[in-house]
Amino acid sequence: MAKGSQFERDMCREFSLWLSHGQRDDLLWRTSQSGGRATTRRQKGAALATKGCYGDVCVVDTEHPVARLWGQHVSMELKRGYSGVSVQDLVDLPDRAATRTFESFIKQARDDAKASGRKWLIVWKRDKREPVVVCEFDLPGVLVCKHGFKNMENGADKALVWEEYHPRNSIRMLPLREFFAEIQPPEEAT
Repeated sequence: MAKGSQFERDMCREFSLWLSHGQRDDLLWRTSQSGGRATTRRQKGAALATKGCYGDVCVVDTEHPVARLWGQHVSMELKRGYSGVSVQDLVDLPDRAATRTFESFIKQARDDAKASGRKWLIVWKRDKREPVVVCEFDLPGVLVCKHGFKNMENGADKALVWEEYHPRNSIRMLPLREFFAEIQPPEEAT
């Protein structure tokens, strides 16, 4: 069994439990072909029918209002491994470097989110490290201000501002456990 597949299943369960306040572990699951179906349909001009299938995770219980709300507004990418990759590569890796892996994570997440009309979020776990959330800088604010999520204001507001190419590249990065503690889903979606 590939370690990435297990990580994807684990993250689907963790996010499902978070979205349901510990009641359900089956609201989200891995998308078909890790979003490949949506990408193929986009190339054929039929992207809207598979809007929720971009990225690595999709909502499988569309009757659950909070999960449905999450799926309508967030496109998730899951990355496992890449121990030699660092967020610092965004600022100190030479331009001539053949691979800017962390930047490619963000580009993939951003492209899928744009195609599906959602915000992007990456959960990345390097070997022997804790998983971290990397997302658009304003994603937590959008969830709180527009979609009924609660900001718990526990002081865990950590942000990395990456403006190498354009100000829209600002990102937020924090440990997954702090993301779950900082932002709480609504009890019921409105």
